Amino acid sequence: MKVLTLFVFAFGIFLLTFKLTQIPPGIDTDEGSIAYNAALISETLHDRNGRTLPFFILSADKNDWKQPVLVYSSAVFFKFFGTSLVTFKLVNIIIAILTIILLFYLMKEIFPYGFAVLGVLIFFTTPAVIITSRIGNESVDPILFSTVWLLALYKFQSKRQIKYLILAAFSLGLGFYSFKGMRVIVPVWILISTLFIVWQYIKNSHLYSSLLNQKSSTQKIYKKILSLMRINFTNKNLIKSLIVFFVTLVPFFIIIPLLEQKYAGAVFDRKTINMDPFRHYLYYWISNLSLPSLFFKGDIGKIYEMPLYGFFSLGVLPAFLIGIVESFKNRKFYLFILVCYLATPLLFGFAGSLDYPHRLMASVPFFVIITTLGCKRIYEYVKLNSETTIYRIVYKLVTLFVVIFFIYNFADFSRYYYFEYPKLHSTRQAFGNDLNASFYQLSKIAKEKNLTAYIQEDIYTRGVEGNKFFEIAYFDKPLKLWRLGETLPPKSVLLTQNEHITDSENSGIIVTPLNILIRY
Repeated sequence: MKVLTLFVFAFGIFLLTFKLTQIPPGIDTDEGSIAYNAALISETLHDRNGRTLPFFILSADKNDWKQPVLVYSSAVFFKFFGTSLVTFKLVNIIIAILTIILLFYLMKEIFPYGFAVLGVLIFFTTPAVIITSRIGNESVDPILFSTVWLLALYKFQSKRQIKYLILAAFSLGLGFYSFKGMRVIVPVWILISTLFIVWQYIKNSHLYSSLLNQKSSTQKIYKKILSLMRINFTNKNLIKSLIVFFVTLVPFFIIIPLLEQKYAGAVFDRKTINMDPFRHYLYYWISNLSLPSLFFKGDIGKIYEMPLYGFFSLGVLPAFLIGIVESFKNRKFYLFILVCYLATPLLFGFAGSLDYPHRLMASVPFFVIITTLGCKRIYEYVKLNSETTIYRIVYKLVTLFVVIFFIYNFADFSRYYYFEYPKLHSTRQAFGNDLNASFYQLSKIAKEKNLTAYIQEDIYTRGVEGNKFFEIAYFDKPLKLWRLGETLPPKSVLLTQNEHITDSENSGIIVTPLNILIRY
């Protein structure tokens, strides 16, 4: 079984890293901004605007604030492993791998070992995980914090130790600043956490046990409920648990007015809370949970857009639906996970968020556990009915169909994502800056031949922050700009669209559609 576990992890890491700098085929504006500012902070402790270790980083167009978790994680990686596109991309890959390691640990607690390994496979083959972890923005980061939060609450349920509540609160606080979409998710999880903590003390009460077995009149039951609430809400351990949880949370939220004053719109994006009819919020909540949206439609964000390939794999839909039913039946921690999954987009109506499933990345750990529970139930049902020949044949055929359905859907997605998607015009437009290899080769030639590096001016200004990141990553000093019609100085190497200029020769290095020309 350990060999199988290692194989599944190796397979998953391969899926996340295969042609990492080529799929997607470039970087988009947000990636360039995050990478550039992280590189500056790792070298100078200042961002592009000259601010020293800012909490948020303002984008070049002054319209967006970059969240601190990914920027500073990338800055640390650049400091220790060197600045490059590969290092930058690996930050989110490592976040995804850390997530599944923690999730695997949790699944081993609630499932037999084999099903925990199956859960790892489901995680790695989920389209949302593959797509977002290979893009250098913040959308994948919430899965780490949701997993830590879930694991901490499970441990608190088992061990009843305060340190797990501190960990749960800390993960919610950090998660709040990991991705803008978490602004409307974390408040829901705080409420869920509070109810979960209270429930841990209520369910073990003698009054609660007697209430379950109560056959008396409605009036007596009502009195027992009141007594139960009074006793538990004066329970010192419960009060202590709630105080510790909220005291850990408070620092993350008490600084919001200061952050809004210093970084206007960085926390709540200059949005006001409108009190719309409840149907408005119900519509957004239900729409973000709809099966067509999650399993068929895909994301409408241009860097996530993949028509007909959903956020979750269609191949596990049967197991997911069975897992939902089993969560209701089984109760225990599974019911809590289902509540988390269903409640996560509860406040999406305040943000008007619809058809952007990548904003639900935080719910991926819940999805994986629910789907794994469904797989476990399918296996148990087949095993239970294997004594009768006809049942054994029928249920084995059903199981075989589910497995083939999963493999076919994943193979179809992989074919499209790894081999067709990078070639699409829409993909190349979304990830407009594909100059990483060009900058790297220009740097390599300049260093090997001791030449001064030039770049055609309009090429450099086309993808400003992305190009500035490549410049910091691969060059020891700033690039010199060259305009069309100018003479290239001797002992120079130029990245240009031209195939030939006076007194120069082609380097022979292919960086299509550009050329690297040398003048000795």
